[in-house]
Amino acid sequence: MQARHLFWVLLRDQVGPLLRAEGFRGSGQSWRLEHPSGNAALIRIQRSRWNTADSVQFTINLAVASKVVWDWQLTREPGRGPAARPSALYANDCPLWRRLGAGLGEDGWWTITSGMRLEPVAASVVEALRGRAIPLLGDHLTDAALCQWLDDPQLEWPTDTWRLIYLSVLLATHGPNRRLDQVLEQLQARVAHDPRPPWLAEHVTDMRQRALAAAGGGASAARPPNTNPADAAT
Repeated sequence: MQARHLFWVLLRDQVGPLLRAEGFRGSGQSWRLEHPSGNAALIRIQRSRWNTADSVQFTINLAVASKVVWDWQLTREPGRGPAARPSALYANDCPLWRRLGAGLGEDGWWTITSGMRLEPVAASVVEALRGRAIPLLGDHLTDAALCQWLDDPQLEWPTDTWRLIYLSVLLATHGPNRRLDQVLEQLQARVAHDPRPPWLAEHVTDMRQRALAAAGGGASAARPPNTNPADAAT
């Protein structure tokens, strides 16, 4: 059997049943798991652009989309919505994005060739999904968990500026707090040295205003994610 057909057999007989059993919805190369908050875990299977009928390479992109971040993104790019949902995001638009194989103990790309036994590749993919991808996504479906993820300055993705931007968006929904102030101070310091994206200074002001608006709406009663009670502004 040609490699391109073996690839679809893998998705149909192995990947699809596994992900459906774990609560994911989708088909083929695109799957999502919705959270009651409106957040969504995404699994996107990406084929190499250099594939042929007899050789198929593929990797798996993992992401968690936040509804809070999505709503903010729509204010910057209104052409995307409003009908679209967070699960419609590109994986690398999300606060959490990882390629299965980047830091998860795999080589990153699997190869299927015509006539090969599919079982070894299938076993490797299923183990990677069941043992690494699904637990990672399930553990980070809430905004609080995403804040903890983004608090790591050693993340390879998003870039450090975007890490702080996403973190500020999530923190601002909980009203003024010390951690938000720290993040906005870091972003403000970047404006003078590398003001990219060009709206970075505007963003800092906007997040301060959002935090004040959230406090006025009673949101300040909720403790900000990944902070101690003493960190919340009084």
